[in-house]
Amino acid sequence: MFKKLKWFLLSMLAASVVMAQVLAICPKCGKEAQSADAAFCMKCGAPYKKRAEEPAAAKPIEAVVAPAQPRQLEGLQAQMLEAIKVDVLAAQALQKSEEAAAVPRYIADATAALYYQNAAALLRLLPADGLSKEGVQIIEAGVQKKPTARSLNLNELKRLALQAHQKYDAAQRLNGRIACGFAWVPSEWALNIEQQALLRTAIPPQCTACAGFGTELCSKCKGLGTVKCTQAGCKDGIITPKQKADIFEVRRIAEEATSDRPYKCPTCKGTGQMGCVDCRATGVISCKRCSGSGKTQRCAQCVGEGLVICTKCYGQGEAQGKTCVMCKGEKRIFCTACKGCGYLSR
Repeated sequence: MFKKLKWFLLSMLAASVVMAQVLAICPKCGKEAQSADAAFCMKCGAPYKKRAEEPAAAKPIEAVVAPAQPRQLEGLQAQMLEAIKVDVLAAQALQKSEEAAAVPRYIADATAALYYQNAAALLRLLPADGLSKEGVQIIEAGVQKKPTARSLNLNELKRLALQAHQKYDAAQRLNGRIACGFAWVPSEWALNIEQQALLRTAIPPQCTACAGFGTELCSKCKGLGTVKCTQAGCKDGIITPKQKADIFEVRRIAEEATSDRPYKCPTCKGTGQMGCVDCRATGVISCKRCSGSGKTQRCAQCVGEGLVICTKCYGQGEAQGKTCVMCKGEKRIFCTACKGCGYLSR
């Protein structure tokens, strides 16, 4: 009997604890909610305070950057997956750095974006199911996220972006990687011409005029976003009407007398400056060379593929019964116009 009563009390206590964790309590009258989904108190009508949801625990990088299928990648594909993991880890470490100042923070974010960009290029070498969906989403989000610094102008951002590129290139060389176009791969990889073209065309060269930003300083306002007020008679925001020839005339109405007084310019509101029309008061305009894309022009000879038919064996892979000395039997060669990157150098 006592055991049954004991178990009954313990079960009621456990149920009350669960209900207390689920049901909300009215902050005004103290009455418990009738259900877990209730938004307002049935007694006084006050809204319930929603419990803060606990943030989901971040998955380890090994679980995120992993094959989509349970099968294991072997050989070169396994090395590619490991290289992608290294780039993602380096990018995440830079994003988590505690740099608060605008300049080092921008350099860290810009360098992290370059690591994500390289990981996206290496991802093209893997099969469709070579990486988990979460891993692909992390890399795509990292590539799309652009570093910003509102307190810096465009020329300063270009200078910092160059520093980030130099820092990134030095780090990749220190890790024993070599450049394949604008991508970086381990020096021990033996890639065929198709794989090299995939890497070369993955990262197009930046426009030399805008350094990849897609914008340039407005030539009319010199990047300030404002120009001198063009209102007729406005000088430093004040308009002084011209005095009439009959200023000493005795008969003159009060309105004419007051019209000779200086007044604030209605166009610039007395500031003497007005928004630049060419850049819409932003100080920057779309780059004229790349039309705002930040990239150079796509190569018309290879249509952006980076490869063309071998001109010696005409795509046969051999000539006069021997392996073609130009394409080494690959049947295609790098485009001579773009050097295999799919975009012109300028």
